[in-house]
Amino acid sequence: MNNSAMQTAAYTIIGGATPISNAAQLAAMTLNGNYILTANISLSGTWTVIGPGTATPFIGTFNGNGHTITFAPSLVFVNPGAASFGLFGMLDTPGLIKNLRLEGSISLIGSGNTSLGPLVGFVNSGTIRNISSSVSVTAVETSANFAFAGGIVANNFLGTIENSYSTGNIRAENTWTAPLATDRANASGIAATGNNGTYNNTWTAGTINALISNSANTQSNARAAGITNRGTINNSVALTTSIVVTTHGTGTPNGSRISNEGTRSNNHALNPMTVTLNGMAKTLATGVNAADGADVTLANANTLSWWRTTAGWTIHDTQAAAQAAASTGGSPWYWSGGTDPRPILWFETTVNRP
Repeated sequence: MNNSAMQTAAYTIIGGATPISNAAQLAAMTLNGNYILTANISLSGTWTVIGPGTATPFIGTFNGNGHTITFAPSLVFVNPGAASFGLFGMLDTPGLIKNLRLEGSISLIGSGNTSLGPLVGFVNSGTIRNISSSVSVTAVETSANFAFAGGIVANNFLGTIENSYSTGNIRAENTWTAPLATDRANASGIAATGNNGTYNNTWTAGTINALISNSANTQSNARAAGITNRGTINNSVALTTSIVVTTHGTGTPNGSRISNEGTRSNNHALNPMTVTLNGMAKTLATGVNAADGADVTLANANTLSWWRTTAGWTIHDTQAAAQAAASTGGSPWYWSGGTDPRPILWFETTVNRP
């Protein structure tokens, strides 16, 4: 759907928020409004991002209200202001996005710092909470610039992402054909990169791949991590199955189960997650405050008691209790149980998987 050509639809205010029930209304949102989603929406065709750049970020409130936005694989992103792509282009203070489920797959081949995340391309500041995504993300950069691919956002500069998870497969690739120093491909389960964004109570699954694909580029580095490449990461769990980083020549491959840089506290990662750097298994730096987190077995990750006691999460016994707590800013998690036991958000009945 081409949102650049949409007309503003009539709205009825609900509890101080403007309801959004279709793609036309979603496309017509202002940058500082207060909105609530009242129906599931599927996006196809062309999507011009909301809040395209530094001069025009989204600074309002968007409450997904437990609904789902689905991306068609053929969706084409447009950003007239910057190279940051997603449902939103840029988020800034006091912007808030919450209570939303994302599904589908997205990909972008660009030339000029290709930053792709299903929810937001660039979080300068602001807050993201209670988000689940099963979107598979592929960002390919064909010039001497960056490729950023994140499971929820591409770049988190100084924002906060909390009580959220991603299960999609994430891939960032740079195809430049000549030697070029510094990082050129970053991929991670929550946010590809950032300055000092904060991550509280997040978890990830899927696979993560960052690569310099042309062997003629013998200098570029690549980075990948289970949660994010850089930031402050607290009480997070990476259940990613594999991380693969590929470079050539003197290019450095950086890969970690939690994060390559930053401040870390009480984080865990799946054992036996594999971290492969230029074809070689990484020697892990393990521990709850270390780059690769403390080990958790799949058997333990499948138990509610491990999440409550060791991971330190508040997980409610029922969906109703989680919904009540989330409505007042408390923990939104309850236990899925069954054959796919994981913490899920108050508005879900099953884990959000691809």
